[in-house]
Amino acid sequence: MRLFFNYKTVQDYAVQIYQADTISKPKEVLDKRSEAILLLVAIDTGLMITDLLNLRHSDIKGDVLTANVNRLNKAVKYTLSSVTAKHLLNYKEWRKASNMGSHLVFNNVVTGKAYSRQWAYNRVDIANSSGSLGRYRKNVGASRILRATAARRVYDLTNDLDKAQAFLGIARKAAAKKILAL
Repeated sequence: MRLFFNYKTVQDYAVQIYQADTISKPKEVLDKRSEAILLLVAIDTGLMITDLLNLRHSDIKGDVLTANVNRLNKAVKYTLSSVTAKHLLNYKEWRKASNMGSHLVFNNVVTGKAYSRQWAYNRVDIANSSGSLGRYRKNVGASRILRATAARRVYDLTNDLDKAQAFLGIARKAAAKKILAL
């Protein structure tokens, strides 16, 4: 059983909701764009939701994102796809122009704090259950599937199981093979 989404399907869905112009309220636009950026960065980096929500705009330089990864207790550099980098830059400029600026990438302007993990999990689960991310994955946390999608992309690009396994942060090769459907 495949425990990952198709990278291109998730990317296309995120770009589609980012560009949706049918939303009129600024907070709804912010929520949708934040959701899109969350999905794009998640499938490029494989970061856990907690690490994603702690990202700062200063962590992003062009197409390189430097994130403090809690489980590793260190900063790790990730190269973003051109689509993600473009939308992330646009998102930052749009927020600044709309007076919704913050040092955090995922900042709720209503509360002035970072979006909660529950907000992120709900957004990913709603997209999963609607089938927007591809075939519905039942009984598996959708955020884990996003990490597996990122690891599968690493495997597809490098054909190196060790790199994909390290990306997932798991010790057993058998588990990595199962997640990556090898």
